[in-house]
Amino acid sequence: MTRNNLLIASIILFFTNANSENIKIDENNNLLFNCVLTKNILKNTEFNYQTFSKSETKKKDIDTLKILSKKPDTLKIQGLSSFLSNTNDYEVKIANKEIFFFKAFNSKRNYSESGILTRQSGELIHEITQSFEDKDKEKDITFYQCKIKQEI
Repeated sequence: MTRNNLLIASIILFFTNANSENIKIDENNNLLFNCVLTKNILKNTEFNYQTFSKSETKKKDIDTLKILSKKPDTLKIQGLSSFLSNTNDYEVKIANKEIFFFKAFNSKRNYSESGILTRQSGELIHEITQSFEDKDKEKDITFYQCKIKQEI
């Protein structure tokens, strides 16, 4: 639990720093991951950051998560969601030896997806935020444990 809290704090720090440097691709990567869902946190009109175990959610493991990064500014995430797979330009793209960090908005800027994958621990946090115009934004935060399946 402490590790998850530390990662959430890291995301907030990365978002704060990302405003000054939204794109920083330090490495070329073409990796396939296998990710097992560990938990899901929902914040909406019904739930206020309520945590659900894998058996309590309809979300599933990720058989193949593909991450492609190319210096100086290419980052592509496929297999996490159809939105990220079909979006061509992420607002935040960071890839280095330690992390992959990304954030993308839809054209109306009322929906976003972001995530951070730490290489050392293999933990992936994927956050979906919607209803930006509402006082109570809806959030869906999913935690996965990932292992490299293949380096292409």
